[in-house]
Amino acid sequence: MLAAGVLASASRGQRTPRTFHPTAKDATVPIDIDTLNGPQREAVVTTQGPLLVLAGAGSGKTFTLTRRIAWALSPGSGVDGAPFVDDLSQVLVITFTNAAAAELRGKIASAIGKALAAQPENRHLQRQMNLMHLAQISTVHAFCGALIRQYGYLLEVPSDCAMLEDGGTWFDYFLQQAEEQMVTAAAL
Repeated sequence: MLAAGVLASASRGQRTPRTFHPTAKDATVPIDIDTLNGPQREAVVTTQGPLLVLAGAGSGKTFTLTRRIAWALSPGSGVDGAPFVDDLSQVLVITFTNAAAAELRGKIASAIGKALAAQPENRHLQRQMNLMHLAQISTVHAFCGALIRQYGYLLEVPSDCAMLEDGGTWFDYFLQQAEEQMVTAAAL
């Protein structure tokens, strides 16, 4: 099974952010990248444009993606010692299942927590831990549903629109809507 992870940012108005290649001696970046293999390390520290990671099951995609996000939030990962990403609101993580989204959220929080343990006085990392519940980490369906709820009015989509559940069909949906309308009409 193949999966993909993408992280892009327009942090600080940069059009082409530079790549920062740290060493173990860089004290400003508390993310341990020495345990990563070459491709994983490249995926974590490359900051020029969006990045697509394709790999087979069990190859470390989740581990690499969590390190990439924690890295991007860490001081020293961007230009002039600043974080590459200002906060978690600039990060979008899309998965295929709710379980995977919950797992990623937990692992990202853990990675940020480890970085914070290395620099407990770091107010930026403290803020990220506080913003963790606002991070956009969800399934494709949940993300698209949120977009429709937030911006659907531009297309005249009602804000209370419903999405089909797994395995549902449009027929099932319209049948349910008709039944609800009949029940409501009968109650009047």
